[in-house]
Amino acid sequence: MLENFPQKKIDVYVDLAAMSSIGAFFQSIISETTDLEQNRVKIVTINDINFDEYDTILTCERVARNRENKEYCNMKLKKLDTRFIDPINDWLIKAQKNCWRKWDVISIGDGGNEFGMEKPIIDRRYSCLKIDRPLCNIEGSCDYLIGTGVSNWGCYALISGLEILLKDKYAGRYMNYGLNTESGVPEHKLPEKMIKYGKNLLNYDENLKILELCENSDLRDGIDFSRELSIDGMSFCFEHRRSEEHTSELQSQL
Repeated sequence: MLENFPQKKIDVYVDLAAMSSIGAFFQSIISETTDLEQNRVKIVTINDINFDEYDTILTCERVARNRENKEYCNMKLKKLDTRFIDPINDWLIKAQKNCWRKWDVISIGDGGNEFGMEKPIIDRRYSCLKIDRPLCNIEGSCDYLIGTGVSNWGCYALISGLEILLKDKYAGRYMNYGLNTESGVPEHKLPEKMIKYGKNLLNYDENLKILELCENSDLRDGIDFSRELSIDGMSFCFEHRRSEEHTSELQSQL
């Protein structure tokens, strides 16, 4: 798909300490794509990332600091080892507060400890403190939040939304304005080749293959590390397959 948008590139951010695992996983994914796409997708770290190049930033399952103890914690408030977490969040928050950015942030999270989950606000009418306050006790908001029971399902929803736009010949207007791109598609229309793009982006077999690549890179279920083909304690071949099929069914009705 990237061949239709010559000005677009994708950087995949990986923490330095995770290059041998998550970095290796993403590199294996990139190697499966076309030569053209491989030249347009690269892995970056905190040492070589350049925020001035982006129009959109997507965070998914990016852990955030707890608002009270200022520590990185999991959803059970257990402190995480900061040797494996580069301070990229701090830069993002600083940029947001000082309005330095030209980009929008889309965040996906499920447990409440992810970057972007500061966005939901408890209305002061329903708060004993009588002030509007974040629903989740973390630091790091976003422009568009996808909160979901399992972050993978939020990704499925995002992919389905993009596919709906791909099938709409006037979807270029969203790429020009909704996603904050300055030099989007000419005439606000998608190229004819993309309108006729026949492959489903949300594909169970492809996602199963990606999960197998994850496990080959020693990336396992965060709930039960011993399980195979499992995400958040649920079988990929059962619960997650049902979620994909349900999302695809909803998408086909739009």
